[in-house]
Amino acid sequence: LQKIVLPSGVPLEFILAVPGRRYNEFADLLAPFNQRADTCEDGGEVIGEETWNDLRLVIAHDPHRAAEQSAQRDATIAALEAQATQWVGKLDSQDQGQRSRGRALSDGGVRARFYHEVCEHRLRRIIRVDLKSELFTYDIDQKALSLARSMDGKLLLVTNTAQLSTADVIARYKSLADIARGFKMLMSDI
Repeated sequence: LQKIVLPSGVPLEFILAVPGRRYNEFADLLAPFNQRADTCEDGGEVIGEETWNDLRLVIAHDPHRAAEQSAQRDATIAALEAQATQWVGKLDSQDQGQRSRGRALSDGGVRARFYHEVCEHRLRRIIRVDLKSELFTYDIDQKALSLARSMDGKLLLVTNTAQLSTADVIARYKSLADIARGFKMLMSDI
């Protein structure tokens, strides 16, 4: 995009959202912003700006959205761990010769089912299922969980526009999302 020049000779201006898979690249860069956002007491949106690859990285943090995302993820992880504990209990009782209702479980089957659930909830980077082990095992990657929590409620935008303020960049991007939702609704009715 940076190489595109309009017919008038002016470079193309853009505002792009950063995809979530790239958050690892921004973890260190956003550390000072995250500290400032954590100490903000008014509960409103916190905005900031950093430089990344000679572009502006505009950051908006919504603490209410962050709390919702963290709570939802924590609840999902707790539910998955409860399911894993139940399966491990059934596997252990089977190993001791106790019979229970339903089909017998195997470590491989439990591993596959649990891995499928983890992938379905998009938590594969946080909940690491050991696919090579003979027994069903998993662990929680605390570093990945911490990174996910630090990115909750964040909107990261990359732009080359120099004349817009950080608030204007965020407003323009959010208005684009409103327009896209409007088109989606319009197209669904048609």
